[in-house]
Amino acid sequence: LHRGAPENAARYLRRALLGHRTQDESRAGLLVELATAERGFDLEACQRHIAQALPLLATARDRAAAVLRIPPLLLGAARSSAAELLSEVRDEMVLCTPGEAQVREMSLRLEARVRHSGHENPGELASATERLRGLGEEPPIGSAAERELLAVLLFSATLAGGVSAAEAARTAGLVLEREPAVVGGAHTVLPLVVITLFTTESVRDVDSWMSCAHQSGAPNATDADGLLLFAARSFVLVSQGRPTLAREYVERAMTLADADWREASLMILATAALELRDTKLSERILALARRRGATGLALTASLQILQASVDAQRGLRAIALERLLACGRQLSNSGWRNSALFPWRPQAVGLYQRLGDEAAALHLADEELRWAKEWGAPATLGRALRLKGRLQGARGIPLLREAATVLRGSQFRLELARTLVLLGRQLGSGPEAEAALREAGTIAAAYGAPWLVEQAEHGLDTAQVPRTTTLTPSERKVIALVSRGLTNQEIADELGVSSRAVEKHLTNSYRKLGISGRNELAGVLPA
Repeated sequence: LHRGAPENAARYLRRALLGHRTQDESRAGLLVELATAERGFDLEACQRHIAQALPLLATARDRAAAVLRIPPLLLGAARSSAAELLSEVRDEMVLCTPGEAQVREMSLRLEARVRHSGHENPGELASATERLRGLGEEPPIGSAAERELLAVLLFSATLAGGVSAAEAARTAGLVLEREPAVVGGAHTVLPLVVITLFTTESVRDVDSWMSCAHQSGAPNATDADGLLLFAARSFVLVSQGRPTLAREYVERAMTLADADWREASLMILATAALELRDTKLSERILALARRRGATGLALTASLQILQASVDAQRGLRAIALERLLACGRQLSNSGWRNSALFPWRPQAVGLYQRLGDEAAALHLADEELRWAKEWGAPATLGRALRLKGRLQGARGIPLLREAATVLRGSQFRLELARTLVLLGRQLGSGPEAEAALREAGTIAAAYGAPWLVEQAEHGLDTAQVPRTTTLTPSERKVIALVSRGLTNQEIADELGVSSRAVEKHLTNSYRKLGISGRNELAGVLPA
């Protein structure tokens, strides 16, 4: 086991069990050791062997130590049998000598496992949030068990939106500061702390911790640990605006296709792929998840959002929208309000707009903005402000200015660049528009985003032409038909002209109106 060869260790332990016929505590010890080896590659067998060992152990303390060998199933669907084992042993521990340090540590760890097994239940989330508040502003974090419980309570409160981003970041940071920076966290609750910090946009904290973990290494590190590091590193790089390097780390993770994939690693990779907007990469991750039989709401929701993104890029907008709305209903039913963790609404807003349902788009955008203000993370709030500002066209310029101000306090610099591009386009011309577009281009170039540089430069070309809404009669006819949802060819057929003539009228109209395409027409023309 110490050499990182758990499958070989398991073979020796099975041989030992074959020669041990007596149903006694020594057999229980072998079963527990076998389960310890198996937890890195066969979770079902691990749980089964612990269940076989429990009746052979004489004390509640021994049974608690055994059941805690089962690694926490972080984001998958909780197995009822495992939850029952944990609950039964936790209840037994109440009868043990109170105040004894070892008993207290085991009781806290059992509580953490039992509470996390109910993380898809709204009532359990509310209870966990109350328990977290009861620990006060300076929760106890001196022992590993106290940190384990705190990590679980904080993740539950983050899912439910029971704390602000600032509170969650501060508490998660306290846990991470006390955790040894070594590889080996894939089988603990540590990934919950990492995901919480990502959700609060505390990317630097995770990056610093991971760098130490990677340098220190561990002789018994598993493939699951390596995958977690690769996945987390990819998301850090995406957040820092370094897509090329981020893609490299995703690829490194994908080369370990036969490794022990944990739900947390898959979820983080899916989130990184969503930000990269790489269809082929997204499809590979989705295929891997199908092969692995992904379970649990956290992972399936992340994968649904990623699949919707792929569908939308293929032009299947109605299917993508329905998938996102179904995902939103599932999350709501479980009491999961955190849109920063599962950003289904921003995608749905864009799809509603493209499908012509402006009212539904605005309703969802208002919901997203209300949540973002409650959560308080700069990038989440900035995106929500940009989303609503884009829907309102010229009337949304104040919201875009506010979004830019908020995003200046965020580490997500490309989000600021995207907002400045949109602000420059909505302003159309003038010193403010040019300044916004030039700053966007500078940021995009510094962070290796050529597509954003191109958008900023295109906006500058437009901004330097005096803006006017004086359209010719032919341009007005074409714009009116576009507003009815007709394609260029259908407009050409109705007006009796060539499609090239239609394209020319549209290009001239967009230039005069200071916009980039037909999706922005509703925001700049009177009803």
